[in-house]
Amino acid sequence: MEEPTGGGGFFGAMIPTGEVLGASLVRDLPAECSLAVWQATRLLFQWAEAPEAERAEMFEPGTLDPFLAELEAGRFDEGLRLPTLLIVAELASGAADPERLARACLCLAEWALARRAAGSALYFAEAAALAWPESARHAWLAGALLQAHGRTPRAELWLRRALRVAARTGDWQAKSLALGALGNSTPATGSRSGARRPQRAAPSLRRRTTSRMFCCTWPITRSLQSAA
Repeated sequence: MEEPTGGGGFFGAMIPTGEVLGASLVRDLPAECSLAVWQATRLLFQWAEAPEAERAEMFEPGTLDPFLAELEAGRFDEGLRLPTLLIVAELASGAADPERLARACLCLAEWALARRAAGSALYFAEAAALAWPESARHAWLAGALLQAHGRTPRAELWLRRALRVAARTGDWQAKSLALGALGNSTPATGSRSGARRPQRAAPSLRRRTTSRMFCCTWPITRSLQSAA
């Protein structure tokens, strides 16, 4: 399956629509924070879709300060609040770190998975891969989670993306993981033996929020680390 094309290329085409994402978050997240998390995620998707040269000036200085203050004063679950706060703080800085953004998204995905909120978890996992496009492991993880939840066509897009990034960056273990997942995709969908099968082949706020958030253990993050 080929990657979708469009005005924003692969990443523009892979960004979930606001309508679908909003419905998932409203359904899955507590009412007191679903809008804030949705807004932060939409900002992240806008940032990911923009050309890299334009990202630093996407948000005028001070524009996101009211949002940051709201999140800092929030009283909702810190498993949601802290990753969301970090995402907004990174974007507001004008020098967002893709790795930090991706890790924050995985924390949100883990929160959602622990509560069987699969729809939100999958979107957060995709957000992590979108935030850090040069990480083959995040593309693999997004694909693997989508595959595990029966979203095979979309999973294959991310797994093939992982293969390309892994080959370019020399991450051969990520390449092996993606190949293994692609090899498992046909049986998982119940396809007949004649179906096509892939070939096998062997600022201060930012720092403070990061230290508070990542003192926790996150199974998704550990799965990435164990593959290292």
